[in-house]
Amino acid sequence: MNITQLDLDKKNQVEDFLRLPFSIYRDIPQWVPPLQMDERFRLRPKRFPFYGHSYACFFLAYEGNRPIGRLAVLDNRPFTFL
Repeated sequence: MNITQLDLDKKNQVEDFLRLPFSIYRDIPQWVPPLQMDERFRLRPKRFPFYGHSYACFFLAYEGNRPIGRLAVLDNRPFTFL
């Protein structure tokens, strides 16, 4: 398994990140897919308001060339405890 940080400028990595839940949860009838335009908007640091005060990093886990997991690490600065 290989874990790599998502480069938001690489379209293939962003597509892997966005498509992964659809492959993981496709057979789960209770799963409600997110709106793709909302998910894409969240990955745009220059446009999404969250990034005006906080930070985020995204990671993908690959097994070979196949994405098998994803991770979002968020640092919500206004709510950070010291």
